[in-house]
Amino acid sequence: MKNNAYLMGKTMEDNVRKELDAILGMVNNWKLFYLKHVTGENDEYLLSDFLEELNTTHVYPFIYKMFQAKHVTLEEKNEFMLDCYEHVVELGDAIENARLK
Repeated sequence: MKNNAYLMGKTMEDNVRKELDAILGMVNNWKLFYLKHVTGENDEYLLSDFLEELNTTHVYPFIYKMFQAKHVTLEEKNEFMLDCYEHVVELGDAIENARLK
């Protein structure tokens, strides 16, 4: 996991940093929830559901609105989403490892 490069931005206010850090913590909690449901058989839906929560339902729409309101820069928005997607990769790796056992 990166060291949250988006938190290093000089343009971002402290309250925005705290908000993004809280959201990233929430994403981690979602990943942990999905990891508990990995069985090793037909688990791809977990990855699909997790991605939908990030891309469509919760995270991306929120960070995009923060970008539109100029609370974060384009680079900070992109770095934040990359940090979120690292959790997806970890879940995908866990699903693949369980399938191979």
